[in-house]
Amino acid sequence: MSDRLFDLLALLDSAQIRENIRQMIKDLGCLSDEDSRALEVAMQARVRGIAESLRDVCIEDDTTEALAMIPSIWLELRFEWMRYNMQMQYQTLLRGAADPVLMARGAALSYLLGEVEFHLDAEAAFIVNKIAADPTAAALGAIDRTDRLFSILSSASAGGRDAVEALLLAQHQITKHTDSVPVRTELRKVISIVMDRIGRALLVTVDDFMNALEGTLIRHLGDAPVRVVLQGASPNGSLCVPSAVANGLLSAAGDWMLALRHTSMSLDARGRLAAGRPPYVTLTATLQQIGDCVELILADDADGAVEYSPEWNSWYIRDFKLHLTQVADVGSSIVFSCNVTSISEYVMVRVGARDDEAFIGIPLQMVDHIEQRDENAVAVHGTRLIDRTTGGTVPLIDLGNALFGAAISAVEGTYVHIRLEAMDSCPGGVVAVRVRSVEGICRGTVRSVHEMLSQSPLRGFVQSDSHLIAIVDFDRLLGHRVRTPGQALRVA
Repeated sequence: MSDRLFDLLALLDSAQIRENIRQMIKDLGCLSDEDSRALEVAMQARVRGIAESLRDVCIEDDTTEALAMIPSIWLELRFEWMRYNMQMQYQTLLRGAADPVLMARGAALSYLLGEVEFHLDAEAAFIVNKIAADPTAAALGAIDRTDRLFSILSSASAGGRDAVEALLLAQHQITKHTDSVPVRTELRKVISIVMDRIGRALLVTVDDFMNALEGTLIRHLGDAPVRVVLQGASPNGSLCVPSAVANGLLSAAGDWMLALRHTSMSLDARGRLAAGRPPYVTLTATLQQIGDCVELILADDADGAVEYSPEWNSWYIRDFKLHLTQVADVGSSIVFSCNVTSISEYVMVRVGARDDEAFIGIPLQMVDHIEQRDENAVAVHGTRLIDRTTGGTVPLIDLGNALFGAAISAVEGTYVHIRLEAMDSCPGGVVAVRVRSVEGICRGTVRSVHEMLSQSPLRGFVQSDSHLIAIVDFDRLLGHRVRTPGQALRVA
């Protein structure tokens, strides 16, 4: 047992502390014998109760919980003493004098408080005094510091993107003056290294994100008609996500909370109790990564009637995908997902008839296989492609027609089979895309499209040597919007 805990228990068990309390009450000289005795008995019971609490959480030689309890005991005594002290001040102001029993109780409590504080270590004493001085400021101060941290990370992330953009521009200018393959290769390596190191330096932990999410909740749901409790359920406490993604998720979560506040919280605490529900709303937040995709899941037990119309163009990250499920009088669950791979590989395809037209990029991880087929493999008026192995069919999209209104002939087409999540229009999870030709593979980071193209089926562009590759967003192109049965929302 630690010395601090042993000394405190020895003090609480001693006759000396009881005698000190009795003498303090007597010295006040303002209580009757009956009141003095009653207060002595109450304080002695208080001292015994504290000692019993500390002993009950000691298991053999393990005093961890008991030591952790001492600051809580100090705060309990301090808050009670602060209440008595304020009460006495107002009694003096309004009546001319404070109640004698209250004065004696406050004095005895102050003595006990000082004895417990003597057994706190320096760190615990500093923290609990900060909390006791202003509990609200202590809590909000942590939130404010987290907000400043995220603001700094956001600025650093923007600066990192500007640095990478400058490198990409330099790469483009250099490749205009040299055809040297080694030079181009080294440039790509340097840019990749810079992007990787900037990304690794600007990561946010789950704990940091949850602290920031608490601040978002207070700002958006602090005045809700019913109390909202945030509960974390992230499966991996060591997960780190890029700061730009974290900021984007926080912004999206704030939009969602506002919609939740105004459209799905019609009952106050009494109304929820009358309906057989808890008196408060629980908002469970789960931050997780599946492959290259980061997901924030916000599930609540509010009214399950959220009316949500997000402002896509104002979000930090464009390629968020949203999936909403809700049940009336049960609650709702929304998933914000985003791909976080900064440097990815893309299959470059051509869909136009002219060789100088822009390349189109398809994420390599989505490609199942590539094949050439004759026109007899096309069925159902050009909307399905016969599977050569099963004899069934898969949905067929003419990428030239979908993007530019210029259909590609079935005679000269090449078919890229894309793996998708399960959806009503593609139950097998695969869709065939007809292109004019496949030109190779490139690596790079996606740069967002201009705002005027915000409704286009493109995620952005990748610069590869002298080529500008437009990356297809298949969620937009195919209307792939719903993760689970529920209300359909298009991707951001």
